[in-house]
Amino acid sequence: SFSTIDGFCATVLRDMPLLAKIDPHFTVLSAEESALRRDDAIDDTLRQLAHATDTRYRTLLLYYSKSQIKRFLQSLSSSQAPALNNNTHQETLYQQALKSSQSDSDTQVTTQSIQWTKALLDINEKVHQLYQQTKNQDGCLDYHDLLSKTNDILMHQDARRYLQQRYAYIFVDEFQDTNTTQWELVQQLCDPFSPFSPKKLCIVGDIKQSIYRFRGAEPYLFKSLLNTSYPDHETR
Repeated sequence: SFSTIDGFCATVLRDMPLLAKIDPHFTVLSAEESALRRDDAIDDTLRQLAHATDTRYRTLLLYYSKSQIKRFLQSLSSSQAPALNNNTHQETLYQQALKSSQSDSDTQVTTQSIQWTKALLDINEKVHQLYQQTKNQDGCLDYHDLLSKTNDILMHQDARRYLQQRYAYIFVDEFQDTNTTQWELVQQLCDPFSPFSPKKLCIVGDIKQSIYRFRGAEPYLFKSLLNTSYPDHETR
């Protein structure tokens, strides 16, 4: 059967909803629906912070308009980087940036900029939590959920073996528009340490034809793969 990567993930998740710990009747959000829900989460979060006289939000309003702050948050919310929604990683980056700023010629300005960025990241975390909460309440999954939850399923040995046997051969077209998460998923369906060795996987792509970088595609992942030595690995 032929399918998009998200279509494949949806099929797997509907087959194993208990293992994925999701509503078996989940709804898949389109990119437009996901963006609208993120915007609603941003508006609701800013409204809550304004009523709570949140000091971070109030400080940002001294230098930026509400519309500017909203645009910043929209950019962060649509980011492909999981680290932006990881509190531990955020705090590590913040402390490293503050330490680096001490050697800057204009320490006050640099430190202030870092603190503004930290405030935006903190607010973005609240936006992300609200976005996730409303999706869970409505039994919805977005594109990133489909990939991450399918990868979680593939961490279970029995499920991974079942899917490896179910899909005897795998063909991936337009590989230049693949990202790391998608590639990890494909490897799990083969042999993660040597995906080409069973003569199971075939990929086709052209780096110069990549058109989905704005969605997180990593065309140089393809180039890196071509330069990697795998047993029985053939390139043409």
